Amino acid sequence: MKELRVTGVLIAFMILFAAARCVDGLGNSGPMTLTQGTAQLESILDEIAYTSPDIDGNNKAVIYQISFRGCPPCIQSHENILPQLQDAGVETRLVTTARRHQSSAKERAAVVENIRRRDWSFTQMWWAERHPRRFYAQTDLPPVEGDAAREADLQALQSHVDALAQLMALNGHIFGYPALIWKSAGGQYKAAVGYNPNLAVRILSDIEDT
Repeated sequence: MKELRVTGVLIAFMILFAAARCVDGLGNSGPMTLTQGTAQLESILDEIAYTSPDIDGNNKAVIYQISFRGCPPCIQSHENILPQLQDAGVETRLVTTARRHQSSAKERAAVVENIRRRDWSFTQMWWAERHPRRFYAQTDLPPVEGDAAREADLQALQSHVDALAQLMALNGHIFGYPALIWKSAGGQYKAAVGYNPNLAVRILSDIEDT
């Protein structure tokens, strides 16, 4: 019982630590295998809100990137890793969240609008702006606060991201941004935290089992 209590406290600490964590370089020594809680992981990935270019509907694989808009390593991954994967026929599903207690009202409004539109062109326009505040100033978006439905959309997204952080902690890894999750050719769930310019090659090798 004492060991379970200590484990629970450790997982809670790892999740809290991860809340604001942007990672330059692979944060956990490269891609890791997730073996615990895979059924729950599949359920979360089925439910989490994302946007995707969905290249042709016949993709060889799917990869999720969990990001927030003001994270420099997330921007690098969005601009450099995702296009390489898309060119190789991988469907890239971008999850853009707003961190709890660390986001502006304008950012939260854009996150929820992105969830509701599920429009890749809107996502690209938002991510292409080097200065997000300029995008927020030029785009009239409904506020989240005071709108029960929009508040529920944001809460659902944040809860899914929290659950992913908990699953990574259960597997002995600390969540951070960006987090990329995919399934290998052998059917194992893999994840990588942080930006590394060589990551796309490693993911493709894993997906293609070469």
